[in-house]
Parts: sequence; C-alpha cells; structure tokens
Amino acid sequence: MTLFQKEKTEVKSFNNSEDFMDHLYDVSLNSQWKILNSDNVYFWINDTKDRNGVDLCLEDRGNGETRIRESVAFPSICARAQVFGESLQKLKKDVLASFLSKCLETRGPILMKALVQYNKVSAIHSAEYTPLKMEDIFYEAEKEFNAINKEESFKSAEWDFKYCTAEYEVDNDEIAEAYNDALVRNNIVTSPKKVKLLIRVTTSDVATSGINLTYKVRIYNGTYAVDVPLNQKREISIKHTGDAQKKMEEYKQKLADTLAIYKANQEQLFKLMSIKIYNSENCLKGMLKKSNIPLKYANKIVNRFTCTNGNNPCSAYEIYAAMCYLLELVSEEENSSSANTLRYEELLAKSVTKNFKDFDVTGEIAW
Repeated sequence: MTLFQKEKTEVKSFNNSEDFMDHLYDVSLNSQWKILNSDNVYFWINDTKDRNGVDLCLEDRGNGETRIRESVAFPSICARAQVFGESLQKLKKDVLASFLSKCLETRGPILMKALVQYNKVSAIHSAEYTPLKMEDIFYEAEKEFNAINKEESFKSAEWDFKYCTAEYEVDNDEIAEAYNDALVRNNIVTSPKKVKLLIRVTTSDVATSGINLTYKVRIYNGTYAVDVPLNQKREISIKHTGDAQKKMEEYKQKLADTLAIYKANQEQLFKLMSIKIYNSENCLKGMLKKSNIPLKYANKIVNRFTCTNGNNPCSAYEIYAAMCYLLELVSEEENSSSANTLRYEELLAKSVTKNFKDFDVTGEIAW
C-alpha cells in the first residue's frame, strides 16, 4: 500500500528582522493565487520513474497540472471536498485522488482559490478566503511595537508553509511599575524586578491560523526570567474572510491597543498574587492535571518547584509562574517549534481563570 506521505517541511528561524522580512518578500514573489472552478478540477497521481514516490496532483482542465504540497494542503483540500478523517491518509494515492475528485464533484460548481507556492499547491480555499499579505502583517506589527518601545522590538521569528510567527518585546514603565507594586505588595519579591511585555503575532496562508495576537509578561528574577501568558478576556484574532482593507484597519487598531490590552488583563494576575495557597505541591499538581499538561512535563515542573519552594505556602501566582516553566521545557526539546510553544502558551493562559483553591488540599492526590 502506498500511504499518504507527510512531506517534511523545513522550518526557518530568524533572529533579526531584516532577514525575516526578506524571506517573506521572497515567499510572496514565488506565490500566486489561482481561481478554480470545481467543475474543471480533479485530482490524479503522477508516478514518474525519475522521482521518488508518488505525487498527488491537481489538474485544472485547460490550465495544466500542479503538484500538491501534501502535508500542508491536505486539510484545505478535504474541507473543499467536505470529507474528513485520518483514515483518508491511509488510502492508496490513486484511490485517494479518485475519491477526492468525486467528492468535489458532488459540491456542484463552486469557485475556489488555490495558493501555489514555489510551483506546488499549498492550499485550496473557498472563494471567500481573503488573506492579508504576510509581509504587510509583520511590517505593521514591528512598526507599531518599535514606536511603543522607541527601539528595535523584534526578538525572533519562525516560518514554514503551514504558519508564520514572530515575537516582539516592548518596554512600558507604567505597566512594569504596576507589576512590581503588586509583586512587592503581596510579598512575592522584596525589590522591583525588570518587566518586559512580549507579544506574539501568528498567521497562516493555509488556514492553520487567522491573524492571532497573544501576550505575555516576562519578569526577570536575577539570572533567569519567567514568561507569564495573559488570559485575554476576548480573543484577539482576525479571520481570513471579508474586505481586506477593513481587516487591515482592524488589525492596525488591535496593534495600537496593545498597552490597553495589557492593562485590561493584568488584574487577573494581580488577583492570583493575593490568593494564599497552603498546600502548594498538591495545588501545583492539581492545576497541571486540570490544565491537561502532559505528564512528561508536569513531573519536571513539580520537581523544580519542590526543590526551590518545598511544600511551603505561597501565592496562586507563584503556582502559575511555576506552571509556566512548561514553556522553557517545550522550547528546549529537539525539533521544537514556535507553533508548539504557542499551543502551550494558550493552554497555560486559560488556567488563569481556574480556581486554584480547589486544589489547595492535604493528602495524596491522583496524579
């Protein structure tokens, strides 16, 4: 059986803005959107002796064939054909091609948009899909954050055909002072710490993500720093539909609202600082389990916490900060990616609204 092959896509990492933006412009120059009519489209396989394996191809009658970047494009193709399930990936390529063609045929005549990048199809979207250019998204982000920061805000970025994400760091004296006041007031630290604001911008041309903004606070404590994700009261996301100009204006406004978003959401963390936890180890274990943190990480988080804190009373904020060690563990893994880190950032942020006192219990807890 010839299985659906998940093509490996190279993840490109960037440590400076110029290289990152140059790459996005290069991708843009080698990308084009093609309007397809489903009545003229079918899938087939190209099995030539001079190539390794079997390629799934898209045929647009009258306009020739285009090979498909399978691991990237497959979800969007299934969405257009309205078929789903992992079993599809186990079909023989010729059976899969025929099945997708017949399913698409039942949709009747519909218009679609195919994204062709470096001569391969990366996605097939609905006609309503209207993405903003990646280079414009990240240019506007850096321009806004540099204006807030009064200096270079870019920290790092990653790109592959599925998604693109960049992280920016900004300073704000008012917010830093508010965090330090809360930390000292609640006896978590004895002296002010350096506080930075971290914003991650993530988007995708293949419907893996809309335009998403996520926020963290980085609090430096001596030689190490703790990244604490904020739980936003409302989702900061823009979908790839609608008028492109209006979406860009909406996106620019969200960027301009960055400091206001931090101020609106910081009270959740300040509240955690005021909650006393008496059975800290059990509380940490319970919160990790409640938050669905994998056990391979959870054990390391608990071990690190007990080495420094023991089972002494502490604040709910300190439990949450201990949980955030997860991000460091994930980033240190081999083949780690920012997409994986982002997933855990979102998972951690949701735990801010949970009741930590529910796990402030004595005795053994199921683990």
